[in-house]
Amino acid sequence: MIEIRNLTKYFKKKKVLDNLSIEIPIGITGVLGPNGAGKTTLFRCLIGTEKYSGNIDFQGEKKVGYLPQDFDCYHELTVKEAMDYISALKGDDGAENDRLIEETGLLSEKDKKVKKLSGGMKRRLGIAQAIIGHPKIVLMDEPTAGLDPESRFHIRNLISSIGTDASVVVSSHIASDLDAIADQMLFLDKGRIKYLGSRDKVLSSLEGKVFEVRMNREDYKKTDIPFLSVRWDGEYVTLRVVSADIVPKNGNPAAPNIEDAYYYYVGQRSV
Repeated sequence: MIEIRNLTKYFKKKKVLDNLSIEIPIGITGVLGPNGAGKTTLFRCLIGTEKYSGNIDFQGEKKVGYLPQDFDCYHELTVKEAMDYISALKGDDGAENDRLIEETGLLSEKDKKVKKLSGGMKRRLGIAQAIIGHPKIVLMDEPTAGLDPESRFHIRNLISSIGTDASVVVSSHIASDLDAIADQMLFLDKGRIKYLGSRDKVLSSLEGKVFEVRMNREDYKKTDIPFLSVRWDGEYVTLRVVSADIVPKNGNPAAPNIEDAYYYYVGQRSV
């Protein structure tokens, strides 16, 4: 459990985190927000590299695993050497490094220099080093950013397995990645909490507010319906509408997802 109380952070006179109070239990908490929302600043406060006002309580836990947004270091070391070096920095004997390398899908890359790894493999190494020593708190800043679909799927599965017995905080700007793994959702915008609650609760809060409307191209050109997204299908289009106020004509109710919830609560609907 992580307890955050009244966390506030300024850069000069600009408030980038605004009085955040959050409880993060065991499981995966997904942090979703636009660029500039304060996601990376929140992580830096959690790991102690930024000064802040308020209180962060790790409930006596001293081991914290961290994957920064741009994990790209130890270029001249092999994967195994990098893991052993990071273990030494953490005061860990490295006895389980071979197992971590295998579990994160790096066994075939074990003797390859870090600088020669693909982006996806570097991300896997970043996750492997973050969980050295079985930390009960793991922080991952944009772990799937810039990766191909196969690498994203693999990393999502890795994160899911870590979240079974640790408090894992994962930030992303890819709603579908968090939709697949998160137990709790935190929507941030301009340093403020726009929504905090379980994934199931946020989705249930959108029941009756998500619709799909199918129409031909000519009607689409004339429509004034505010929509989140559009899908083209030959001569027809399907609009996805997320609204508490509008029940579109010929709209079919649709199952909500985290992207719908994000746009509903953060207020960045397409038009």
